[in-house]
Amino acid sequence: MAAEMNPKDSQATLEWSSPERRFGDKELPLIANEIYIDIITYFDPPKDQSHSKFRAIAKERKKVLGNLALVCRFFHFVSLPLMFEVLASQRRIDQSSGTLKEDYIPLLRSVSSGTDPLASTICSQIRKVYIDVVENPASPARPYVKTCAAALSKMPNVTTLMLSRLLLTGQLLESTSQLSNLTSLNLYHCDISPGILAADVLALASSVKLESLSLMFPYNSYDHEPQALPVGIHMTDLVRLAATPRLTALCTNSWEFICCLASAKTIPPLRKLQIDAVYDLAALYKFVCRMSTLQELEMGEVRGPNAHGALNELQGWSNVDFKALSLASLPNLRRLYCPPHVAYLLQGPHNLEFISCSGFLDDLDELRDTGDFLMSADTRLLMEMPSKSMQELLLPLEFVCSDSDKSKTWYGKMREWFPNLKILSIVIENQVAPDSFHELFEGVLDAWGPQETLTELHFPTLDIYWKTDSNHSWFCSLMSDLKPEKRFPNLCTVSLAAVACVGTWYRADDAISWKEGSESAKSPYTH
Repeated sequence: MAAEMNPKDSQATLEWSSPERRFGDKELPLIANEIYIDIITYFDPPKDQSHSKFRAIAKERKKVLGNLALVCRFFHFVSLPLMFEVLASQRRIDQSSGTLKEDYIPLLRSVSSGTDPLASTICSQIRKVYIDVVENPASPARPYVKTCAAALSKMPNVTTLMLSRLLLTGQLLESTSQLSNLTSLNLYHCDISPGILAADVLALASSVKLESLSLMFPYNSYDHEPQALPVGIHMTDLVRLAATPRLTALCTNSWEFICCLASAKTIPPLRKLQIDAVYDLAALYKFVCRMSTLQELEMGEVRGPNAHGALNELQGWSNVDFKALSLASLPNLRRLYCPPHVAYLLQGPHNLEFISCSGFLDDLDELRDTGDFLMSADTRLLMEMPSKSMQELLLPLEFVCSDSDKSKTWYGKMREWFPNLKILSIVIENQVAPDSFHELFEGVLDAWGPQETLTELHFPTLDIYWKTDSNHSWFCSLMSDLKPEKRFPNLCTVSLAAVACVGTWYRADDAISWKEGSESAKSPYTH
């Protein structure tokens, strides 16, 4: 925990003498500052407070840190930055009272006025700011956004800014431009004010030194496509935020933005690229091959010529004839998220350590119902050659077991393709009754076969139709009957999840335990 502190603050703590300890008049042995820091930073609030769940946790931990700050000057020095590192302000409807709530308005007004020394002290500690608006037509958010914008310009040490579901005004962009230490900007479903011009965006792009950028544009209600930009600004203007030699992480839901970036003079040295919808896989491939630094690629939907062209006379994926795209041109790629059908469109050799084949392709629902997504030699990404670097896989159930798999050469021998695999997650899309899951689970074990390296097995999207006894006794009986540890001798964890986790099975030193409602289950949609 202590290692997560700001390096300057961490160095400064070494200059403090350890707090004295007494019991009455008797002096007690001193405790090293490192131990105090480790204890205090245990109550460090969540860094990501964009969700109400995390804000509630942060509120409780800040209470503890506030009490610790009153103990002595050293505790105050360590606790204060943790208390105020993150400012998460939301304009929302309070569920209990039905009234409009706006977080931290008194503080924000004191900050913007510059007349309160305490407010200025707090401002100097803030590193991450989250501003979220749940719009209420009866009470426009402009005054709230104006207050936030005025305060934001007085927070000189902010490095991360997330603006969510609000109107981007000229004042807000100007305040953001004044954040000289800003390295991460996240604009989530923000409408751009008609008054914003290309010059405003250029001023922002030239003022900040972004390393991470997320641009998630609001969607149209009628076709679920990103909304058009207002008159006076073009996508090529926004691309200037990304076309810099410093940017290493980019997330967007706009294919137009990606196309404009691919045409820019400067291609950022991205390590992580996330895009919600790919309209042309071949074009994206050509673009990312220009970034030798890319380590992680996440694709949501995948459309376009490489996929749709093959659909014209498609009878099954095994009959598709096309030129696969080689990942050999991406030697540093380690993590790949893609829909299942993309496993047919990409091939090795590669150095991937993680593959998630979860998601969907528009217009392919009828194909998925016919079971065309099956593991075969045509699943080039997975089955063309052994992958010694692979550590973790997240696959749809159809890729792991089906009625036709028993005749396949790989059936029961998956360790030959993934000899060092540690974590396997199976995505099940349909609701399953407990009795059916017993047979399904057994099918997974038989199809995969023995593997000494596997330590974790997860079913992250499992939706079980409960009609029997408690989760605990059913799951324990399942594990006792199937004994997955016989096939996977180093298996330590098995988890099932629906909306929340049903439970997790643990094994350590041959002792088995069960934890109901654990958060350990993995999700294919978060990482």
